[in-house]
Formats: sequence, structure tokens, C-alpha cells
Amino acid sequence: MQSHAPEAVDLAGVQLTTFAESPYVLPGGLSLAAGERLVIARNPAALRLVYGENVNLAPQGYGPAN
Repeated sequence: MQSHAPEAVDLAGVQLTTFAESPYVLPGGLSLAAGERLVIARNPAALRLVYGENVNLAPQGYGPAN
């Protein structure tokens, strides 16, 4: 029986569309390994001030949408 290693998921172009008037589109170059999570914060800098540098954040915030 062969076991398969989990593969990373490429997030380039993935869109979140149901919470704001315009979709949030993840930029190219982002991927998630098996079991990994990504936080998309309204204000990434403010989130890092509260929770530190160990949070896996999307490189851009999603602006005024909440």
C-alpha cells in the first residue's frame, strides 16, 4: 500500500466573493501546505501588532469590507 504525501494547494487567483461588493482575489505565489491556514485580515499590520509575527497572513488586507 502506497501512501501519498499531501500536496500544497496553489491559491493564486482564488476569490472570496460573498462578504463584500468586490471580491478579494489572492495574489499569485501563495500556497498552503497540508494543515496550514491563511488569515486574510482587514488590516494585516494591526493584526500583527496584537497577535505577533507567527500568524500566516495574506500579504494584502481586504480593505474596508468586513
